[in-house]
Amino acid sequence: MSVDGHGQLARERQERFLRLLRAKGSVAVRTLAAEFDVSEMTVRRDLNALAARGLAVRVHGGATVPDAPGPDAAASPSDPRDPHNLTIGLVLPGAEYYWSPVIAGARAAAARANVRLILRITSYEAREDRHQVQSLLASARVDGLIIAPNLDREGGGDLVTWLDALPIPVVLVERRPPGVPVRRLEWVATDHAAGGVLAVQHLLAHGHRRIALCTGPTATTEDLIQGWQSELRARGLDPAEQFSMRVDVTERGRQEAAAELLDRCAETGTSAVIVHPDILTISVVQRCLDLGISIPEDLAIVSYDDEVAALIDPPVTSVMPLKQDVGRMAVELIHARLLEGDRRPPHRLTVMPVLNVRRSSTGR
Repeated sequence: MSVDGHGQLARERQERFLRLLRAKGSVAVRTLAAEFDVSEMTVRRDLNALAARGLAVRVHGGATVPDAPGPDAAASPSDPRDPHNLTIGLVLPGAEYYWSPVIAGARAAAARANVRLILRITSYEAREDRHQVQSLLASARVDGLIIAPNLDREGGGDLVTWLDALPIPVVLVERRPPGVPVRRLEWVATDHAAGGVLAVQHLLAHGHRRIALCTGPTATTEDLIQGWQSELRARGLDPAEQFSMRVDVTERGRQEAAAELLDRCAETGTSAVIVHPDILTISVVQRCLDLGISIPEDLAIVSYDDEVAALIDPPVTSVMPLKQDVGRMAVELIHARLLEGDRRPPHRLTVMPVLNVRRSSTGR
């Protein structure tokens, strides 16, 4: 075959590599060699050619999508960045409810550091998280990434491994890797289990010994249950002798859950409940008022959220995650990483929630 023929084959193969790279976000030399039936040396040569054109970023064992289109390859994650020209991608599963104050904290910290934020909204699906990150890396020059990925469902472990291998610093927000070993990932996350402990301690201090837990389907729920159970056991109370409920938080689901919760409290002699989130707490309080149940004399209530708990009548005691602080700390963490590079060891930060005491649990 002529030299031109070999060159044409190489270009066609590189285009196929490029399509696969853009679809997956990263590729491995060994995988490409097996899939295209060529030597690993050939794959490395083709990936180097794509990198020279600014279409790929070479990493150990393969390549990833570049963090900006064009001829300039991405900087190594170990190299400090220009402190006057930094852009951070922020990928979250929403811009309202829990995430609104996180965004506010991140924006304030970014403004103080003169850093640009680019927000992308995803769903609670690992595949969609990956797609949004790939799109962000391909369409905008970002120096670092803050993300709240879905790690509870299928693909969560693979997503963590992929994020850990990206050629830019990554900080998880309100997430911790689920038993997956990581080297470079950093995170800022609320200790929701400790929040559950705070709620139980408060109610025990006010004389309650039967404390129920009613939660909606959120990413907070498992940790909250863990904290509720652990503090009951620490005080010599068997969680199996209490009761907990996981309920639907649609409008109809909240009404049905409130009715069932109060029925079970009456049947079991339960004198206090922890409810999450606030929107469910509103339904429980309204149901109490409809039935003539006095708060806190007949039933003490603690909410886990504190989005609107202070506005309920009576104002509801609530455990409050410090969401703005989480957003602020995530930006400060990744900004420090970008300025210092690998001279700075990975930081994994836990933020304690706070208890705001109001009339629903004390009568005062």
